Amino acid sequence: MGGLMDHEYFVISYQRKKRDHHVFCLSIHMTGPPDLNLVLTEMSSPLVNKLMACAKAVAGGNLKLADVLYEEMEGLTAEETSEVTKKVVSYFAEALARRVHGVYPRNPFPLLPSSIVNTQRSLRYFEFIPATIDYLAAAYFSGKQPVHFIDFSIMLGSREYDSLLRKFLPNRVFRLTNIGPNPCKDNNHIQERQRKLTELARQLNIDFQLKQLEASIPADIEECVLKLESTSEDEIVIVRWEFELHKLLAIEGAIERVLSKLKELKSKFMLINEQEADHNSPDFFDRFALSFQYYSRVFNHFNCVSGETEREEILERHWRRQISNVVACKGIDRVERHQTFDQWKERLRGAGFRPFQNASRLFKTICKFPMFYPFHGHPLFFASLWEPIDPTEFSRGK
Repeated sequence: MGGLMDHEYFVISYQRKKRDHHVFCLSIHMTGPPDLNLVLTEMSSPLVNKLMACAKAVAGGNLKLADVLYEEMEGLTAEETSEVTKKVVSYFAEALARRVHGVYPRNPFPLLPSSIVNTQRSLRYFEFIPATIDYLAAAYFSGKQPVHFIDFSIMLGSREYDSLLRKFLPNRVFRLTNIGPNPCKDNNHIQERQRKLTELARQLNIDFQLKQLEASIPADIEECVLKLESTSEDEIVIVRWEFELHKLLAIEGAIERVLSKLKELKSKFMLINEQEADHNSPDFFDRFALSFQYYSRVFNHFNCVSGETEREEILERHWRRQISNVVACKGIDRVERHQTFDQWKERLRGAGFRPFQNASRLFKTICKFPMFYPFHGHPLFFASLWEPIDPTEFSRGK
């Protein structure tokens, strides 16, 4: 087989082991665009059918009918045998009510006490990401060139950065720019992270520069990126998007401007982690039905895998707010605009990026890109690796 076909990707099978160790195996999964009729058939139950009818009524502007259907859903809840389905239906029904009445959550994720953030990676649900960063660091951080790691992620604990500093960056210049939302009610965890990282860098004799830029909305992300500057010609620039890139789709042209700036900085590669979902359709009912299917799988998966009660509760609040945003919000307020890997591939190619060419050489054992995290054969998330296309190649259409 000379290469992967358009809809043929590597998928990660996941097993939990003692002490939270993880084993990843590779298999081939065939995926393609979802068929809405098949989606509706797969989800069929009296309660779900009533929810879909209610969503259609809202989409058509028939709010009187929607009210009647909404009340009828309450009577069907007791007959539903799946506790997960009951829960997901309740969250989508809540989101429909928010859409009708124009009541939206103010914050993009649950605000957490900083004590929780400091003690566990509460919103880390894609566990092989840190290992991927380690592989990249091992391949590119072995020399003495200055490194600039631009990390678009929720501002959490410093465990990953500790690893980078200890393993790969002694006696050199390292710039870390973290751009993302703060999930906490205060800044205590950020200040503590800054203190620990700065002290570790001092012990390792690293010329360390840390920037923490809070960006909770797409306009903030774009503004932060456009202000980034390179400090030297030989600087190695590495970019990671951890479930943040899709938000830029809320503002017309923002993603093109941001990617153009990252190319200008001569980024070596970009690691993009996203949800494998199609939640950006302009058709409200299509978006509603596809997102219901997706979050039903997500809730089923984490109900089976996670054994940490506090973490389960935090993740559930996180998904609940995503559902509200996908269903209830409109215009630039709707930031959870997830797209599939195929859609991202087309968009990134148009912006001058291609799948990283040396990935197979760097990751000879377990890491093949793109990688998918599945539930019963259905991808929920993916990790992908990209590099800028040489301008001469891009102009020739290679």
